Amino acid sequence: MKQTNFLKLSFALVCLLLVIACSDSLFDDSTMPRSGAIRLSGNIRQENVSRASDFGFVTGDRMGIYIVDYDDGVPGTLAATGNRASNVLYTFDGEEYVWSAPLEIYWRDSRTPIDVYGYYPGVNYIDNPAAYAFEVSW
Repeated sequence: MKQTNFLKLSFALVCLLLVIACSDSLFDDSTMPRSGAIRLSGNIRQENVSRASDFGFVTGDRMGIYIVDYDDGVPGTLAATGNRASNVLYTFDGEEYVWSAPLEIYWRDSRTPIDVYGYYPGVNYIDNPAAYAFEVSW
């Protein structure tokens, strides 16, 4: 079971990294969505199952996301509040194989980089995300 959670967490983080991988086009005004919304997405191919299993994510699984802006080229500090996004819970749809958020998250501007922190499984409240206890299983 620990290996399964590690694989799910690893997959979720890889998806996020692929979405926000360093690329000048991320901050190019001509490619930025008109709304300025940050688009985080990911999907997986798996058999459709009706309950949590060792085979992948299931409908209703949640992943928490924090987004922190850089300040004058320096990475920001992850905090409980005051981030670009704080513990936004993305929910998995097993029919469509996609993660969705309950709200839109917007860029500060077209040039400010961000750091995205994700964790699985998502929980409703984290007092101090920088001190959140986690275990990596091998």
